[in-house]
Amino acid sequence: MNLSRAEALRLVELIDSNYIAMEREAVEEAVRVLLENEVKDLLEYGPWVRKAEAIREAIESAVSSVEEKNGFAFVEFESPFNIISKVARKLVWEMNHRGAVVINGNFHGKAQLYFRISSEEAERIDMAEVIARVKALGTNAGGKREVLGCVCERDKIEDVIAIIEEYLR
Repeated sequence: MNLSRAEALRLVELIDSNYIAMEREAVEEAVRVLLENEVKDLLEYGPWVRKAEAIREAIESAVSSVEEKNGFAFVEFESPFNIISKVARKLVWEMNHRGAVVINGNFHGKAQLYFRISSEEAERIDMAEVIARVKALGTNAGGKREVLGCVCERDKIEDVIAIIEEYLR
C-alpha cells in the first residue's frame, strides 16, 4: 500500500464526507467499505467521491457570497452539510480575513453560527467573554480562544449576531 501524501489526504476527505453530509448509516458503513476494498479503489469509490464533490461545491458557493466589513468576512447560506467550520477556516486562514462570521440559516431546522478570528484578533477579542454572552441567550454555544460555535433556534440568530458585532471594530 504505497499512498502518496495527496492520496492519503484525499482518502481522509472521502471518508470524512460521510460525517459532513450528516449520514449516520454511511459513517457506520465506512468501516465495512474500508475493510472490503483496496485502498487505491477507495479513491474512486463513487458514493464518497460524489458526496465529497457536493461538499466542495457547497463550500465554494458559500465562500463566493462573502461580504466584508472592516476586514471581517460575513457569509450566510443554507446547507444540510456540516461545513460551517470549513468555510470559516478558508476565509480566515486562506483568504486572510481578520475573522469570519459564518451562518447556516437552516441546518436541519436550526440556525448554526461559527465565529473564527485570526490569532492577531484573539489578542484583542476575549472569546470566552463572547461565548458566555451568547450562552446567556439560552443557546448551545462553545469554543476556544479563536472560535465560537453556536446552534440555536432560527429566531435567536439575530441576537447572537448583535453580540458578535459589538467586538468587530
